[in-house]
Amino acid sequence: LDHQAVTAFEQALHQQLMAGLAARDGITLLGQPDIALASFVVDGVHNADLAQLLTEQGIAVRAGQHCAMPLMKQLGLGGAIRVSLGLYNNGSDLERFFSALDNALDILR
Repeated sequence: LDHQAVTAFEQALHQQLMAGLAARDGITLLGQPDIALASFVVDGVHNADLAQLLTEQGIAVRAGQHCAMPLMKQLGLGGAIRVSLGLYNNGSDLERFFSALDNALDILR
């Protein structure tokens, strides 16, 4: 595979992910990721509850402290959601993620 093409593709996915998360109220991004992943929390929503509702809709995310308990404690967080994208994903996958996220947030808020 062309490494530059893969990097450009993943950067485009990352930009779409960041834009979609920024467009939703109550979502706080953790850190400043520059690769195709993001960890975030949602105001008033427990990460495990959100992860469960996403899983039920066929969306796989990670939830919890992500082996960073001291950082989560310092941030005052019980955990976060992490979504990771790669070469095997595309814009359609992001659309499905955001649709499932919106559905889950409608239920949990």
